[in-house]
Order: sequence, then C-alpha cells, then structure tokens
Amino acid sequence: MLTRGHYIGQIIDDLAGIAVAAKLRASVHLYEIHTHVEEFAKEVLNRVLKLNLTNLNAERSNNPGLDLGDERNKWAFQVTADKSGAKVKETLEKIDDEQRKKYSNIRILVIGDKQGSYSTFSGEPFQTFGFTAEMVWDFNDICTRVMSLSIDEVIGLADYISRETRRVRLELETPNAEGKFPTTIDDWIEALPQPKQSDCAKMQAHFLKKTNLDYDQEILKGALNTLSTKLAKLPRLTREVFKFLVERRDDWTAPHSNNSFTFSDQRLRRLYRGDDLNGDLSLLFDAGLVSFDNSHIHRAADYWTIHFPAADYQFNQTFVEYVSDLNIALRKPLVTLDFSDF
Repeated sequence: MLTRGHYIGQIIDDLAGIAVAAKLRASVHLYEIHTHVEEFAKEVLNRVLKLNLTNLNAERSNNPGLDLGDERNKWAFQVTADKSGAKVKETLEKIDDEQRKKYSNIRILVIGDKQGSYSTFSGEPFQTFGFTAEMVWDFNDICTRVMSLSIDEVIGLADYISRETRRVRLELETPNAEGKFPTTIDDWIEALPQPKQSDCAKMQAHFLKKTNLDYDQEILKGALNTLSTKLAKLPRLTREVFKFLVERRDDWTAPHSNNSFTFSDQRLRRLYRGDDLNGDLSLLFDAGLVSFDNSHIHRAADYWTIHFPAADYQFNQTFVEYVSDLNIALRKPLVTLDFSDF
C-alpha cells in the first residue's frame, strides 16, 4: 500500500524537475512564463492553500503586477522565472491602488529556486506593502505547506502534478541557437514509412514458370503500388490489423465480389485483444481496404470484406499465393511495406 510519504515524495520530485527546467531557462535570461505554467501554478496553489485563485491575465490582458488573484480571500501571486530582487521591486511598483485594496496577501512565486537571501527589501515600494523576503516563494515553500494536507488531498495533488509535469516541463524547455526546442511534435508522430516498391518482374516470372500464365506486369505493378500507397498512409498498428485480417481470413470468399477475402466480425472480436479495434477498422474502411457486410443468411455472422486493388483480376488471390509459394511473411509487405521480393 502506498503511503502518505510516497505521495509527498512524488510531489517533491515532480516539482523539483520543473524547477530544474525553469532554472535552465532563466540561465539564458528567458523569464517569460507560458500561460499553461501559470495555470499549473494556480491549480497547485489552490489545492495547497485552499484558495480560489483565477488567472487575472485572462480577465485583463497584461494585468499590472499580478498574475493570479482570489479577491474573496485577498490572496494574489506574481508567477515568474526571474528570482531577482529587481523583479520583486518591479512587480510591486506595477500594483495599482485598486489591486492593493483587493489583495492584502501578495506573494511572488518563483518557478525555479528563489535567491538564498534578499537584502534589498527596504524603502519603497516594500514598505507600503509590508513586503519581506519570506513573501518570495518557490516550490520548496509549497512543499512545506503540503505537509498539512489530508491524505486524500495529498493523493489528489500528486495525481494532478504527475499528469501535468511533462507538459509544464515542455513549456519550460530552452531553444538552441537555431531556435529549435529539444522536444518537438515529431517525437510523438510516427515516422512516414518508406515503401520499397517493385516492378513485379519477379512475380510475373514466378507464375509464368509455375502455371505458364503470363500475367500482365503493368497490372501487377499498378495493383501493388496502389496497395502500398493506401497502406503507407495508415499507422503501423492499423497495418498490423490489415495483415492479421488477410492472414487469418475466413476459408470462404465474399459472393459477388470477385472472390474477395472475408473475416467474420464475431470471430474477429473474439480473437483480437487490442485497445481500439473499431478505430483501426474505421481507418481501413476509409482507406477502401475493408467494408462491412450484414449477412443475409439466417443466424450467419456479419463479416468484413477485405479489398485488394485490381479486384477484377483477383489480385488478392494472386498476392497470397505468391507470398505462400515464396514463404514470404505477410508482415514484410503489408506492415513494413517492403515489396522488394515482388
């Protein structure tokens, strides 16, 4: 059973990771805080302090001085990556009389680490606000206050921070000299496959030798290229599903459809254990590689029809016969899109 200490440790570790990213960003004088980071800070502070802070910048663009405010409880925060005393002074100088009346508890939250000490908080504007060094917070100050939360509140906070940590750290990444960030959308996008095409000379020669049938090479090549093009646009796992459908197809073919392969819907759903079969079937349907058919036979199962190009020439039959004759694993052409054996 996970203990209270485990969740608090998780909170501390996650916030420390965010602080490191912020410090690196600040080291190259990038102090601008993204809106998502402000929203993250708002949610954490609300949970820890039991406040109802709202983003003041959302209510008023470039709100002077303060970023987050809870008028009812009279708390407000400036969220910044700049830990300097000069930034604190600048923030206080921007707070107008209206805000001063609304908020009696004003704090600076440094995303990163605050300075070890602040020796310049004397005179104005510090005197007007009664502002002391203890009013500059960082994540360590938040973690200290986490200790007073109930176990349910700690677990809820830990879950929230865990969910958001990756996104916040991404927002705090530092670009290189060319303006490129360490993490880009390319890191989460499946790379486009590079199909290995074929002129189908091998395939034509095989059947000429085996059956003395001289298949039209251009038709074979066109069908193979069309199949490759359709599959290349699909995610790899969807291509895996298509391969599975062909590999484990029914032992009968669809009537009135040039002997297209079929797959019982009921059997498919009992065999396949993936997370999103409907999603993959939808993609295959949109690609014109499968279609769904309601059985017109009493008590017979509904089924999926598997569509290959050049149906009039029964290219599907030719294709599977060829890979079977040469002992080519279906994954090679249908998933990795390597048609070099053809």
